[in-house]
Amino acid sequence: MTTKHSSTTSPTDTRPIARTVREMRMEAFTLRVVAAGIVGGAVVAAVWFELPGLALVGLVALWPALSAHWLADLAARTAEALPPKPARIGPRWFMRLYWWLARKQVQRAARPKPWRGVKVDGVEDAIKLPRQAQEMAQTAEPAIVHGYTPSDVYRIVCLAAGTRGLSEREWQRQTRWKEQLPSGNLLTREGFRAVQKWLVKRDLAVSEPYYMLTVTPEAVATELEKE
Repeated sequence: MTTKHSSTTSPTDTRPIARTVREMRMEAFTLRVVAAGIVGGAVVAAVWFELPGLALVGLVALWPALSAHWLADLAARTAEALPPKPARIGPRWFMRLYWWLARKQVQRAARPKPWRGVKVDGVEDAIKLPRQAQEMAQTAEPAIVHGYTPSDVYRIVCLAAGTRGLSEREWQRQTRWKEQLPSGNLLTREGFRAVQKWLVKRDLAVSEPYYMLTVTPEAVATELEKE
């Protein structure tokens, strides 16, 4: 009598087993929640209706509780067939998140301010002056709206808070859309409109009945430092 030996290798993919264990554990957890809900509901009903006998309804929870216990035990025995988890060599997710946030804070602190501070009576940056044209052309600054950097937006805001306001017609009359911004970009009609919408979106300006700043340039500078 001859016996045929199969040349097919035994499966090594453990994902189906892992999935089965996960599903059994989830089902056991659900049964425990159901059992706890039944017991809690029975006790609340007994107190509410002042009928202690209603608390005996909680015995119905015995079956889901036992089922959860048996299912959890089966899941534990099934999990023994899984290979051991590799040792963790990297940091946990919350540490990676903390380091990412810390790195962002360091990068934000190292980023140049969109204004030039002036010291008054021993107070650092008591006055925040806007950067001048081309002043930040060689400085790495992120673009936040329509290719304009925080320095660009702050200069526009300071000019608007002075004599120009946020009227597109007034800016058209005074600049002819040829004004250079601190980053070296030229102010355009489309860019100016984008800055208007950016300010309105952050409750720094209103658009009705016409565009108008509702805060000081210093408040805008604080918002720009968050970008």
